[in-house]
Amino acid sequence: MTRVELSGIRKSFNGTEVIKGVDLVIEKGEFFTFLGPSGCGKSTLLNIVAGLEEPTAGRIYFDGEDVTELSPPERDVAMVFQSYALYPHMSVFENIAFPLRVRREPRDRVNTEVRRVASLVGLEGHLSKRPSQLSGGERQRVALARAIVRRPRVFLMDEPLSNLDARLRITMRTELKRLHRELSITTIYVTHDQEEAMSLSDRVAVFQAGVIQQCATAMELYRSPANLFVARFIGSPPMNIMDARVVSKGPPVLDIGGIRVELKEERELKEHVLVGIRAEDVELSFDAGPSMASGIVDVAEPLGVYQLVEIVYNGLRLMARTELEDIGAGRRVYFRFIPERIHLFDPETERRL
Repeated sequence: MTRVELSGIRKSFNGTEVIKGVDLVIEKGEFFTFLGPSGCGKSTLLNIVAGLEEPTAGRIYFDGEDVTELSPPERDVAMVFQSYALYPHMSVFENIAFPLRVRREPRDRVNTEVRRVASLVGLEGHLSKRPSQLSGGERQRVALARAIVRRPRVFLMDEPLSNLDARLRITMRTELKRLHRELSITTIYVTHDQEEAMSLSDRVAVFQAGVIQQCATAMELYRSPANLFVARFIGSPPMNIMDARVVSKGPPVLDIGGIRVELKEERELKEHVLVGIRAEDVELSFDAGPSMASGIVDVAEPLGVYQLVEIVYNGLRLMARTELEDIGAGRRVYFRFIPERIHLFDPETERRL
């Protein structure tokens, strides 16, 4: 297991800075994910860790050793890409064995290791096949096996599940989690899929425009987003964000589009704040109740045991999650915000208050 440290990493292309000073420590055996939208710099940072890109500034350390000037083979990392990058003319066995052949390992050891790793990823019955005879999920397993058989210091994975259909992605997520638990190799993963990141990772670094917006566990990101970007990016549907006015202090009372909400704790707030509320923290009812406002359902999306409902009220739109049945477009509903689940943000800095 290897501890990875990034110190002051910057990267520019043609005068444009795409990584803007990253300081980060990834602990031994950790499954760590770089999460963010396309073009935010997460894959570039992974390539810098791999040695495929040179940083414009900063240093990279593996267990305290400066590896910034070392080539990818010298760093002893294994990469799994979005494209499987398999050799089409080779069998599954030979694709997995390739890194061992390059190192001129003895034939008996190659045979033993390939079969051991193939059993880990469920490929025992496919070793004689060519990649063209495999499904997408099986090909990705071959790519994983080829990385595992090397026993690298660090696994680096760049959107490895993006080419799979939704059902296979869920299956492969489970496999990756199991493999990481069994192998305990430090893993750095890149994805734009928040569900993937949150289900797999010990910690997640949320990227935007080459800057880490927040680095935390999945639940910390969800329950305590550091700023508006994280609040909107994490969670499905995105957090509802609304303007609010502080109409009373001690404890504060907020006016959110005509709805009065009293917070449970004393807080020093400016006159105007931004309020965030998750869809599941909006209580819905068909009957009016204390402290409830009314709105009209514009869209209802059935999603199994619950529905996502878009409510229009006082010119605003609000997403709510409910288990109420017989709720459809045009129906009047009553709702309230759970005060202790409200998030507050500064409208100027967009930081969490």
